[in-house]
Amino acid sequence: MLVNAGPVKEGDMVTMKCETDGNPQPEFDFTKDGNVIAAKDGVLMLKAVKRSDAGVYKCKATDFDNLDADLSGEITLAVSCEWQGD
Repeated sequence: MLVNAGPVKEGDMVTMKCETDGNPQPEFDFTKDGNVIAAKDGVLMLKAVKRSDAGVYKCKATDFDNLDADLSGEITLAVSCEWQGD
């Protein structure tokens, strides 16, 4: 889930969170365009986002008690450019 409320502009900090109700908590992996992105405890924080950060982020949880479970989701991030007035 995208924690930020409202539209995201360039320069904003964005927080994405993956949640499950497994016990113990599974391991989480975030990817964008097939590249793994470092996150901690299911939370991905992007500081000073740019328009190039926009896209589809995938979160996958690995439950070691049930490796066949499909615990994944997608978050679409849209970043609008920051308007610079005169």
